[in-house]
Amino acid sequence: MQGAKGLSPDQIRAFLKAGEDVHFQGRNREEVCQWVSETLRLQGYRRLGRTARGLVRRYVEKMTGLSRAQIARRITQYLQSGEANHRSGSAARAGSDARAVPVPDSGVSRRQRQRVRQSHRSRVVEQAFDRADQIAAEVIGAFYREHFNPYLNFHRPCGVPEREVNAKGKEKKRCRWYAAPWEILRQLPGVAGYLKPEVTIRDLDGFAKRQTGTQAALAMQQAKRQLFARFRRQQSA
Repeated sequence: MQGAKGLSPDQIRAFLKAGEDVHFQGRNREEVCQWVSETLRLQGYRRLGRTARGLVRRYVEKMTGLSRAQIARRITQYLQSGEANHRSGSAARAGSDARAVPVPDSGVSRRQRQRVRQSHRSRVVEQAFDRADQIAAEVIGAFYREHFNPYLNFHRPCGVPEREVNAKGKEKKRCRWYAAPWEILRQLPGVAGYLKPEVTIRDLDGFAKRQTGTQAALAMQQAKRQLFARFRRQQSA
């Protein structure tokens, strides 16, 4: 799994909660920093609020294995210059100063040739990341559509809160009824009017009865294990 392109906050949150041992394996620190920069850029980190930034930061920490302090430095570098850099402090400034040295006009210098090669390698790496991100997003999206969402909507019980107010006016919410979201939705008057024209209550009832809650949970967990096993195989390839 190479990045967070196409992942919603809920999908990132579910990935973190799953606790699977999946990490980004870069060949060197420069590649790791490139991955961090690309992930922050794809997630629109500059525009995110505090809670969303924290979610993305935890995702990057888990995927890279870097410490919280290291991630904080990379994010600060990204916000200041648009790129995370594995060098810090005076080393990064020295590298910036070195790039500012003018190149003689006579012929192509060694430094210019190096920059061209580095630029080409960066484009190749970026294209590989984009393709891997697209594949990962498609696979994760299929897992949610085919396994996680059906389990959540038709089999996983959730509490229905009831509002209670005591004699002192203090409000308290209590859950006395637990049921799957579809079972709860089905109790609403005129529920058929909220469904798409091609979907009927009979169709949804039939889908809910295909599996028991236990069967759906086991199938979802098996699909999740297969999903993360695929990511691990891709990393070791």
